[in-house]
Amino acid sequence: MPACPPAGTALTVTATLTNSAGLITSQVFTLSSHPCPVPRVDAAGDSSLILRGDGTVWGWGENLSGRLGQQPNGRPLTPVPVAGMTGATALAAGEEHSLALRADGTVWAWGSNQNGQLGDGTAVLVPATVAFP
Repeated sequence: MPACPPAGTALTVTATLTNSAGLITSQVFTLSSHPCPVPRVDAAGDSSLILRGDGTVWGWGENLSGRLGQQPNGRPLTPVPVAGMTGATALAAGEEHSLALRADGTVWAWGSNQNGQLGDGTAVLVPATVAFP
């Protein structure tokens, strides 16, 4: 089964078993999977993010407070992957933070948390990554 089949794709598997007496039985199973994410670009301030069709998130531009998922304050001029981000289905870029929704239903937030943007119940100006259900 592909990692993320196109929307509307029916995924079925037929298992056929034959015992020592030659009797045959078959069972059809329908498999479900998350559809492939639609590639998407989002930007805020001086940085940009892209959600690729494989579920990874990449960013470039100003990296204040680690909003590109890299060590703070770099300025990659070409897209770099957000560390550890796989299985994303949606994303949003904030002024100094970023968010991604993963296929497992968790929301990941990274970057500045000065005003509680990361949703972890704190308001600390320390670059961080938070995942919550």
